[in-house]
Amino acid sequence: MYPKGPLIQRSPVMTSMQRALLGVWIVCLCACFAFGCGPSDEGCPAQIVLRADPMVLPPNVYETDITVHVEKEDPNDPREVRTTLRAASGSFGDVHARETTYTCDRTVAGSVEICVKADVADGDEAMSLQENGSIGSSSEYLGGPHISDRPDCSSTRCIKVECPKGPCPVWKEILVRPTTQSLGNLVDVRTTIFGSTDEAVKMKVESDCGVVGESTKAGSTSTSTVSCDFLGECSVVIRVIDERNPQCDGTGQRGSAVIPVLCQQDEL
Repeated sequence: MYPKGPLIQRSPVMTSMQRALLGVWIVCLCACFAFGCGPSDEGCPAQIVLRADPMVLPPNVYETDITVHVEKEDPNDPREVRTTLRAASGSFGDVHARETTYTCDRTVAGSVEICVKADVADGDEAMSLQENGSIGSSSEYLGGPHISDRPDCSSTRCIKVECPKGPCPVWKEILVRPTTQSLGNLVDVRTTIFGSTDEAVKMKVESDCGVVGESTKAGSTSTSTVSCDFLGECSVVIRVIDERNPQCDGTGQRGSAVIPVLCQQDEL
């Protein structure tokens, strides 16, 4: 006799087909958590217009106006469209503005690629789990509203702007005096740079006559000294350089000058 009591039913063993379907369901659920479940890409940017005026900058002009226009696939989609400007060099007045300016880097001449990325998102909290691993594993985050919609969709548009090859500074006047000097005395050097008071534009003095003194600048005029340390003929080399532009090293026309000097013994 078996004791009376409730019958115990054993669950049937899960079939291989059921296990496969369960695996697919788990993968889909994880993908939903990781990338967001919800609307399609209809709210994503459908068209981006990026303009620069002018596209080719004339000499001595380093700034151009930038305009960004974005249209969404669904104009009634309430989600915000955010734009971010990027360039390999140079700078923007405001990288997130639809109307701003781009300024060329004076050390980079020629074609510069400018790009804008337009993102459609639900807000600052609408991020994928990959973007914030610190909260991505919490059950509160997974069960919350943060991933109710697709976290992000974006489009990018690029154009090319031709930055000018900046004119290098030139000297307007050079005075080296006296050109005949006694040993141990100084030769004065003064250079007036044409139309520039910019601190990045400087006079560089080199000489085989002797020690070159520290250069000082007031407005567009730079001054220095060279000591007559060696007997005989020597030279004072003056270069006008722009420290922002490696091409402006004082080798161009009227960018440099070589002034001969004679260092001699005092007459008894």
